[in-house]
Amino acid sequence: MPRAPWKSIVVGEIIGPICLAIVFVVCYLFVKSFAVGGVVEPGLLRIAIIALGPIVWNMAMVTSPLHLLPLILAQLVHQHLWCYHGSHGSLLRCHRYDCIL
Repeated sequence: MPRAPWKSIVVGEIIGPICLAIVFVVCYLFVKSFAVGGVVEPGLLRIAIIALGPIVWNMAMVTSPLHLLPLILAQLVHQHLWCYHGSHGSLLRCHRYDCIL
C-alpha cells in the first residue's frame, strides 16, 4: 500500500491551513478597518476571542471545582457499596439494601 511522503503531509496538514488562516485573518482585518458610522470595530480582538475562547473555557473547566465532582461522587458510591458491620468488626460487601447508611 503506497503512502504519502511526510513532507507532503506536513505541507498539506500543517503549513497549508496556517497559510489559509493568515490569508483569511488579513482579509477580515482589512474589511473591518473601514469605519462604519464613524466607528472602527476591533477586528483582531474579535478573532482572538473566537480563537482563544474555547481554549480558555476548557482550561477553566479542568481547573474548576467541577473537576472535583467525580472524587466526591466516588466516595459516596464507595460508602453505598461497603458498610461497617459492628458485630463482625470489619467491612463487608453490602447486599442490595441490608445496610443502613
